Amino acid sequence: MILYLNLSRILIRFFSIFILLQLDLSNNGLAGLSPGVASWSELSSVNLQGNPWRCECNLQWMLDELLPDLYRWTPELLDDLRCASPPHLAGVRIVHWFNHSEGVFCNNMERLLIRGERTAASQEIQLDVSSGAMGVILACGFVAVVLVGLGIIAHNRYVHRRRVRNRRL
Repeated sequence: MILYLNLSRILIRFFSIFILLQLDLSNNGLAGLSPGVASWSELSSVNLQGNPWRCECNLQWMLDELLPDLYRWTPELLDDLRCASPPHLAGVRIVHWFNHSEGVFCNNMERLLIRGERTAASQEIQLDVSSGAMGVILACGFVAVVLVGLGIIAHNRYVHRRRVRNRRL
């Protein structure tokens, strides 16, 4: 059965609940893909072409771990596997970086953080701050600045009083 979907996001381990030999996620709206979406090593063919890939650090795993397998299994399915963003990488084929020894999409520190998150929980983490929370944070910052200012004024008054007392003696 062939099913055409317009996917832009896939839940972690979604395809892991199925026994798959081939996976075709071509021509969807996928900008990123988590390593935990499927059991990649158990697949004999994966088609990821035609998606608007965001070639940033969170996609480095695909370049390091999945691309060598894709190159071995079905190199013809790498022709239209291209970056869509960031702008300086738009249109560049991802296979261009095949066998690079260093991280292409991220520096070493970012790479360690991504690997650590993946081995620890294999989950995507997204932190969003609501406008209410941002307001509370800004209010706390303002109060802290006012308190520091009052502390400086109080300290200066204390120093001034001591000088006046010392002059009298």
